[in-house]
Amino acid sequence: MRQHEPPTLPNNHDNEPTMAASTAHKLGPYLRLSGISIEQLPAGASVALSANQHPSMTPANTAISHSSPLTLLTDILNEAIPFIASVAPASSAQPAPGALWKKRGSPRRFAASEAPVEVLSRVVRGADIDAAAGADARRASAGAGTGAPDETWVCRRSVHRDAAEAGTASWAEFVQGFKEHHAETERGFTESVVGAREAATWDVAPAAIMTTADGERWGRASLKLVEMKHELGPKPLRNRVFPVLQVAAEREAGREFIVVSIPISDMQRSPHAEYARDKSVVVASYVSVERIRKLPGNGDIEWIMAVASDAGGILPQWLQNLAVPRHIAHDVEWFLDWISRQRKEKRPVPIQRMSSTLDKKLPPAPLPSDAASSTTVPPPPISKTEGQKPPLARTDSMNKDLPDAPK
Repeated sequence: MRQHEPPTLPNNHDNEPTMAASTAHKLGPYLRLSGISIEQLPAGASVALSANQHPSMTPANTAISHSSPLTLLTDILNEAIPFIASVAPASSAQPAPGALWKKRGSPRRFAASEAPVEVLSRVVRGADIDAAAGADARRASAGAGTGAPDETWVCRRSVHRDAAEAGTASWAEFVQGFKEHHAETERGFTESVVGAREAATWDVAPAAIMTTADGERWGRASLKLVEMKHELGPKPLRNRVFPVLQVAAEREAGREFIVVSIPISDMQRSPHAEYARDKSVVVASYVSVERIRKLPGNGDIEWIMAVASDAGGILPQWLQNLAVPRHIAHDVEWFLDWISRQRKEKRPVPIQRMSSTLDKKLPPAPLPSDAASSTTVPPPPISKTEGQKPPLARTDSMNKDLPDAPK
């Protein structure tokens, strides 16, 4: 196992600076746990009918927003790129990490991962959210005089060898799993995910987006409306449904992509909803930004994911905030363990769309020989292995630090 130099990561500060004190990025209206309304979604989506929906139930245009899919996609990227860069900069042109993120203990080590996983957190103050762009409209929809609550964000960072081997994963597997088929992959390696469906998509793939966040072009984009169903635990806890608008795009200048998930606050009102209309579930919310890229120099793969969530129901938010750091760190272990087992399924299969059928098997990950073509042709979705994963033993070896983030 290779040794890495200690990272240059954010200072250990307890309090979130105000927007005036922080120059790392400006808060915006999209990366908010309160989410957006279905009325803010663009027109022109391709719709997947729900299980209980007849074509005659689908109106020609359910969105009243005047924004185009490309405008919405660009606005989200302009907000998300500097937000995730506040964890570790993507280039010297971006500001170095400041005092926004606090380390949460020593890096975690897992049996299925060569790489240590560093966990950080920050609190975005409600007053700063209210001062951000779009806050007036948010308050108007929530009720006069309503102030935004604080948001607790948790982030993990890990760096992996680019290899289709046990303990790590190849760039092709990361692209396929988290850019091309994010929801299917999450369903595959996360035991609590019992359903994933793509409710609507917008045709943005041919577009090349010039962002103001970093002045670079992004392409191979996707814009989807997705419902994820999670089994939270034994009764009386009910299943949770997380409806999100999911954005993915790839930087044209190099091997880097970003995936943004924005909660939909009123998915129950959408004729395209299926899980969210189920009276037996609790509709919950999460907002996340995920950035995966090849590091210059050694070609390792940096994987960063930041999330704020609210499972709703009877679970108090403070208790949820305690559980999230452990859960998102384990995502690295679960994915690498799962993708290792997927490599053993050498079955060529056709591309399949997400389905609300819980026992539907999805195709396997690409074999190492597919790596050369993965940058030009999207590979097929990944399959979920049958049965339950065996528990992974956690090692007691010393925690090793992550490499420096590029300057």
